[in-house]
Amino acid sequence: NQTRAINVNVLATGEIKVDNFAVYPNPATDVLNITKVSNKAKFEIYNAVGQLVKSGDISNNQVRVAELVKGVYMITIKDKNISENIKFIKK
Repeated sequence: NQTRAINVNVLATGEIKVDNFAVYPNPATDVLNITKVSNKAKFEIYNAVGQLVKSGDISNNQVRVAELVKGVYMITIKDKNISENIKFIKK
């Protein structure tokens, strides 16, 4: 009659999320810089009620947001097989 120890590692939800991309500055005024994207990355920006307000290719790791009205937005960054949503503020 042997007793075996079972090792169970439990991660808190905050520890298993991998941030693939980051945006700065946040709040943004003219340009949103996006880190860790390839030159084939695309973006979609949605307003607070979920309407698509801008989309296109990410060039030089930047997206122009100067024409957006002030408020909270969600940017969806798509690069290779990764898609991530990041909230940002336009001031």
